[in-house]
Amino acid sequence: MKIYMHINYFETHYHLEEAFDLAREIGFDGIEVRDRDRSGAMPLEDYLALTRRLVEESGLGITYGCRVDTTHPDAAVREQSLAHFIRVIEFAGELGVTTLNAFTGPLYLKGGRHSECGSALATQEHYDEAARMFRQAASVAAKYGITLCLETHNG
Repeated sequence: MKIYMHINYFETHYHLEEAFDLAREIGFDGIEVRDRDRSGAMPLEDYLALTRRLVEESGLGITYGCRVDTTHPDAAVREQSLAHFIRVIEFAGELGVTTLNAFTGPLYLKGGRHSECGSALATQEHYDEAARMFRQAASVAAKYGITLCLETHNG
């Protein structure tokens, strides 16, 4: 059994390099990082190269938490999101990652309570599009032996 640290709450106070150091110091076996630079300033390939370097230097395992915007009203944005996800899958496969966490884009009702958002707003079209996009991604993941896990709390 291996235990990984989720990066989410460490990003506010630590640089990525420091989070890897902290995970190793605490005794985690690996770390789950985002599929992109949180600030949005770093190009994807640079970010992926940084994570590769940190894995090699730290000896920790890694997985990625991937946001796949299946709910955006613009089909071009959804396809760009899918292409990003597939690139992360391919990169993760090259690193030997066997499991990736992914979640769909959010659905919010302005001023709505949490229980009125997400699945409460989802239409059949949202479900169909998410299924289509994840099937396409899964066909790529299968080539690398990667299991995709769908995280349901954000969408």
